[in-house]
Amino acid sequence: MGWKLWVEDSYGIDGPGNSSPVVIREHKKRPRKSLGCLFIVVAAVAVVGGCSVLTSKSINESPSASVSVPKGEQVAPGSHVSQNQIDSAAVMDEREMALMVKNPESYKGKSMVVFARITQFDAATGTCTFRADIANAVMEDSWDYKHNSFLTGGDGGEKCPDLAGFVEDDIVRMTVTSKGAYSYDTQIGGHTTVPSFQVEKISRAN
Repeated sequence: MGWKLWVEDSYGIDGPGNSSPVVIREHKKRPRKSLGCLFIVVAAVAVVGGCSVLTSKSINESPSASVSVPKGEQVAPGSHVSQNQIDSAAVMDEREMALMVKNPESYKGKSMVVFARITQFDAATGTCTFRADIANAVMEDSWDYKHNSFLTGGDGGEKCPDLAGFVEDDIVRMTVTSKGAYSYDTQIGGHTTVPSFQVEKISRAN
């Protein structure tokens, strides 16, 4: 904030027998405590994930997936796992999803079906990565999708035709493969770690 010079002009204000000169004092201007963080916390309660907006810098650190296919099975086109694993993926119950969110690394390489509301899909994320709040079923209200996550489609760069028709706020059903945990910088200068997934299948759920 710096220093601000204050001048008090006291000419003509005389006490008995003396004269008051000009008084020059320097006051350090105290910065006001910003309420921004408080408002952000409140907004985060009302709109889940509002404080976790990705920046373009953090997107460049997108995690890469390694091929994990049982011997004798073929890799699914555009994927990193077998077609059999994708086809046999099941919906998680609410508790199991909570355990996965708690420890994403323990589910790395596993495929599952999730439902989600896309929360960020813009110039910062790029065309092949996006953020979404996931749940184990289609929810009645958008804020019931509780778990912030980071998702990658196709090659994670420019080749992800399956994601072309989707935008922010879409409610989707996805078959995904866990890539473990992913940490990124947020737009408000914070840092967060979330589950990360490779999108194997995606369709509108509403």
